[in-house]
Amino acid sequence: MGQTKKVHSIVGYDLDQKKLVGTIIDHGPYSARMTGNYDVKSKTVRWKTEAKDTNGKPMVQQTLITHKNANERMLVLMVPGEKKNDFIKFMQIRFVKRQ
Repeated sequence: MGQTKKVHSIVGYDLDQKKLVGTIIDHGPYSARMTGNYDVKSKTVRWKTEAKDTNGKPMVQQTLITHKNANERMLVLMVPGEKKNDFIKFMQIRFVKRQ
């Protein structure tokens, strides 16, 4: 929608949790915490992100980042749906390496 957004994240692996962990900081009032796992077979990282909306209300999102091939990645952001534990696709970004 013609908007530019800068987002900074720090990502690593927590040996105690045996999960990928991360923190996201953008221009909003709150940071977000992430935990995730990597599925070798599908080459996909599945992140659960816990954050707050602009009113301070807790919210949860799911993000899938899939390695399609050497030159392409796909990111799908999902937000809560109508039913409990149901998520719907909110945004999809295809990243392609320039040749």
